[in-house]
Amino acid sequence: MATPVTSVLSAQMVKSQCDFPVRKGYLLYQGVAIALLCAAGGTYAQELEVTDASEAGVPPPGITVVPRVSMTQSFTDNVNQTTSGRQAEQITEVSPGIRVVSTAGRVKGHLDYALRAIAYANTDRADSFQNALDTVGTYEVVDRLLFLDFSGNISQQAIHALGTQSGPESYNTTNRAEVSNYRLSPYLQGHLGRQANYVLRVTRQVTQSDSAAAPGTATLQSTANFDGATPLKNLGWLVEVSRVGVDYSAGRYTESDLSDAGLSYALTPQFSVFAKAGIESNNYTSLDKRSYSSNDIGLKWIPSQHMRVLASRGNRSFGDTHAVSIEYGTALVVLRFSDTRDVSAVPTAASLVPSVVGGFVVSALSVQRKQDLELVLRGVRGTLRFIASQSESTRVDTVSTAFDDLARAPVNQVGARLSYLHRLSPGFNLGLATAIQRASGAPGLPDNWLREVGMSLTGKITRRSTLGVGLRHSDFTGATPYEENAVSFNLTFEF
Repeated sequence: MATPVTSVLSAQMVKSQCDFPVRKGYLLYQGVAIALLCAAGGTYAQELEVTDASEAGVPPPGITVVPRVSMTQSFTDNVNQTTSGRQAEQITEVSPGIRVVSTAGRVKGHLDYALRAIAYANTDRADSFQNALDTVGTYEVVDRLLFLDFSGNISQQAIHALGTQSGPESYNTTNRAEVSNYRLSPYLQGHLGRQANYVLRVTRQVTQSDSAAAPGTATLQSTANFDGATPLKNLGWLVEVSRVGVDYSAGRYTESDLSDAGLSYALTPQFSVFAKAGIESNNYTSLDKRSYSSNDIGLKWIPSQHMRVLASRGNRSFGDTHAVSIEYGTALVVLRFSDTRDVSAVPTAASLVPSVVGGFVVSALSVQRKQDLELVLRGVRGTLRFIASQSESTRVDTVSTAFDDLARAPVNQVGARLSYLHRLSPGFNLGLATAIQRASGAPGLPDNWLREVGMSLTGKITRRSTLGVGLRHSDFTGATPYEENAVSFNLTFEF
């Protein structure tokens, strides 16, 4: 039976720091943390007096640079997330970071980076460092002609979907690795006369990790898209040519060439359809490339400024493909839904719709069916958000002998998250959240279930500092079940 969330406030977890057998290396982190806490009181009066934008150091219009430093003090009753030999722990984090946002000029996008220094008080765990990066943007190299899209992400991810799972706030690294993903995509776009348009793009994407159990992946994709009008009203044409090569460091190299041509027709200004057919050549199921026919039909419907619907269905060498996306948004309601089935180099790739299920490491090309739903309801003082996800990943490369979660059977993942954020005052918010995830697929192994529930209270204590308190309870059932309760205190300064 799950332990109530309130048990994280038990005397065992919040007892005085004097009761902990503190390691020497931990004192440095704790000293920095205490200095930050003391600084909050010392700068409170000064920050309230700053009213002029120039005095506050506001950057010029178009670009925002916000350095910050955070301190987090956490207490957990099961740091190793095991059933037997539960170990309580006190963890201190000091995390400097920076956020840059550009909305004008040739570069538009954002970058957010933080370095987490983690120290443990009363176990023999080594102190560690973790990177966190989220960046995406576009650089206009030549006006309206040459562009460069870029993105980067560094985060903690699961190595095996069917191994022991833990939430993003966990300190258990048994089945987790620091995974980095970088993408550069230069492209040319322009017009051919008055009747045709073109986009020529090359995309290089590399995924790496800090664990030998999580091998890397490199993808190189080249595409050429052309479209234009015909003498017939509302009738257009399109041609698409692409080559995609995927190289797995623990697997083999696969490549696909695809050439399509088709027609599009606008039935109304808001509704249009298209159909295309072509030839595909790949080595997904053979050592040498083989040729197959391909086809695709689809529609685009934009009934109003609040709603957008895209849908397509096709057939390729590995079976049927489809892509459906529905977006509806007003000031009070936001609805997003996506449903896709296509070849995938890495399961659970980025999507416009947030996903509850996480990615995992593979060493061969797969086909993924993925569905994501997001519903947001906004009230006067509260916001309710529901997210649900489902995915099925199956290995499509039948030649590769590399071992991963998909080597024996398809992997199914299902998850849902419900959260509510209530504004207690202009500066303070109360958050409640519950989430559940399930992973299955390995013959002879039980399904993995991860259930989490949490509560948080955050608020501005000065104009540039935020204080937060969080409670969390995790319950995992599977081959290695565990329960964990945790409480954390966070203080963040922005400069």
